[in-house]
Amino acid sequence: MGLPPGPDRFPLRRALGGRTLYTGSGVGAAWCKGDDMKRILLVEDDDLARGYFRTLLEGEGYEVVEARNGRDGVRLFRESPCDLIVMDIFMPRKSGLDALVELDPNASGIPVIAISGAGGGTGADPLHLAETLGAARTFRKPFETAAFLAGVKELIGD
Repeated sequence: MGLPPGPDRFPLRRALGGRTLYTGSGVGAAWCKGDDMKRILLVEDDDLARGYFRTLLEGEGYEVVEARNGRDGVRLFRESPCDLIVMDIFMPRKSGLDALVELDPNASGIPVIAISGAGGGTGADPLHLAETLGAARTFRKPFETAAFLAGVKELIGD
């Protein structure tokens, strides 16, 4: 089943009244399923952003498992193996930074992409802290979709 052309291809932009959180090129047109699909654990508390990432990643042929906070993300990681984790930093119940400490990507060997719209002001940069805790890549919202997907493909071995 292909994704619809035009503005319906980006429901997040439409839901935000045309405002863009993430920019870049479009989503792959084919949805695929299979036993050899790479699995991505997506940990994001914002429903619109999580839906956007799911659509984007599934459109590229990845299986996506979702968690709404760091606590659930850690639980899902322990229950089911994945090839990559995409994690927001600021979430309820357990932040992405606290989840990174618990997941210890350096020991597990599972790469993590940390994302956040915060930082750049005064104080500690949460994305720099995420790198210190083992995140393989970081992206500050808004970011280019093409750069994000390139990072996913590099880390997941596609």
